[in-house]
Amino acid sequence: MLLLRHASAGERLSSPEIDRFRRLDESGRMVARQLVWAYADREITRIVSSPLARCLESVVPLAQSRHLVVESSWELEPDVPLDDLLTLLVDLPDSFFVCTQRDEFDTLPRYTLSC
Repeated sequence: MLLLRHASAGERLSSPEIDRFRRLDESGRMVARQLVWAYADREITRIVSSPLARCLESVVPLAQSRHLVVESSWELEPDVPLDDLLTLLVDLPDSFFVCTQRDEFDTLPRYTLSC
């Protein structure tokens, strides 16, 4: 499985409710397009993303290039319990591409180190 933190989306907005709608900035849109080439040699059969706009926008070019639909998963949203996130990730095969945000990446190393 390939796990990606969304591309650049600028500064966090004033509240979590508003920040959910933050989109990629110009740099982030360029990186999203470059993912098509960066992962050209990898087998990707499905793409799963957090429903946040910046995550979805990060993987749409890759999905379109492979004629895949981006699947939105609530388990990849911010503040979802770690057990729910891990249940999703553990069950995914190697050919999946997953996009989420920084908070989930910050949580995963703590879990890994405590095992």
